[in-house]
Amino acid sequence: MFIKSLIDNRTDNPTLEEEHGLSLYIETKNHKILFDMGQSEAFIHNAIRMGVDIKGVEVAFISHGHYDHGGGLAAFLKLNEKADVYVTEGAFDEHYSKKRDGTMKYIGLDQKYKYHPRVRILKGDASIGSCLQVLKNKRHSYPSPTMNKYLYKKINGDYMIDDFSHEQSLMVHCDGKTILIVGCAHNGILNILDSYEHQVGSEPNIIIGGFHLSSGSRKEAESPAVVAHIIEVLGNRETEYYTGHCTGIDGYKSLREGLGEQVNYFSAGKTIHI
Repeated sequence: MFIKSLIDNRTDNPTLEEEHGLSLYIETKNHKILFDMGQSEAFIHNAIRMGVDIKGVEVAFISHGHYDHGGGLAAFLKLNEKADVYVTEGAFDEHYSKKRDGTMKYIGLDQKYKYHPRVRILKGDASIGSCLQVLKNKRHSYPSPTMNKYLYKKINGDYMIDDFSHEQSLMVHCDGKTILIVGCAHNGILNILDSYEHQVGSEPNIIIGGFHLSSGSRKEAESPAVVAHIIEVLGNRETEYYTGHCTGIDGYKSLREGLGEQVNYFSAGKTIHI
């Protein structure tokens, strides 16, 4: 099994594109999987350069209803003619970010794809073929990321702070290893891990995804105290962490300082062999 980072905010490879977003390609002995699609078709361009055949993807997931994770949906559906795309209920609601001047910026998915015949809307946890399990967060023992206070959803014409009930994670269990893949961890990486461990009964071998420790548009980051607590909890496990995107480079540096080689930055172009 291997996992390739197709899109991230950063890349060390000058032949690849980078953008604020996330897209991962996972290949097991049974599945060819796409998790998130960035904000454009850039993930496809990078996939070609990395030797990944997007046409061959058999199943796809969008972690939550934001453009930087599902903006490439139209390009994917056009190129790939067979894969179903799994999202959770509410992913196609109207999602907004509150700007510094108080105005609201639409950051949701293109709603015309909500009823596409290959888009599957899940109402809870689900098993997708062998080795794949979609998980919803069910525990809120820890605070949510601070930057969530700028993120809203529009319901019946009213703006409400987003509760991120539309966020899902993917568990991949193969070859005796369990990988938990998150998008931005808007529910909080500690809550997602807590929910996973209570449901599964063990810690994952690997966690991959953004930990939402920064807001790129506002140039803000989580407080050192919050990050220190995250480091303390994550460090008590033998899990390996591969992060990027909304973790932010400063957030990653703090994690690296606290966790050492237990955490690595998973920039576009990198591959994890498991």
